Amino acid sequence: MRIHVTRRRVLGAVVALGLAMVVAQGAVALFGDPAHAEEGAVAAIETQPRGFVRQSGRGGPGAGGLPPLWMLDLSEAQQTQIDGVRDAAREASAATRDQLREVRQALNAAVRSDVVDEGRIRSLAATLASLEADQVVREAYAYADVWQILTPEQQELAQSTAERRVEQRERQVERFRNRRNR
Repeated sequence: MRIHVTRRRVLGAVVALGLAMVVAQGAVALFGDPAHAEEGAVAAIETQPRGFVRQSGRGGPGAGGLPPLWMLDLSEAQQTQIDGVRDAAREASAATRDQLREVRQALNAAVRSDVVDEGRIRSLAATLASLEADQVVREAYAYADVWQILTPEQQELAQSTAERRVEQRERQVERFRNRRNR
């Protein structure tokens, strides 16, 4: 069966794949294994105080989330509880991470194939979206669990810090756009 490929369909598939990859990067930023990170990132992670720190560069998915928890002056008991939440979330997402990698590879191969198989591409894209949704839901539960561990004062500090980070990111984007339009 020959499928009529239009520029719009290809661009739509590429945009969907791009969005899926952005969501996946957010999940990896939260649950990712430092063993797979770049050497500099590993050194940064190892030198940070213990805690549930969302790492994602340039204001990505973690930009509006929790600040680095060392800023919140956690008690030893809170650190232990948060480490448990983080470890449980990482273990729960390990199988999904492997599936995500396999589906992404298959989708990339299908997109780059000589013959466009729209049904296969759509099926793989839907599978990818479902797996990424599972990761995001898992991230939301982990975030909520950590939030419940914090005291009201720590929650307030975390909220104000997150708001400042979002504002800072918006200013950075605006500066970039202004520089680009010169």
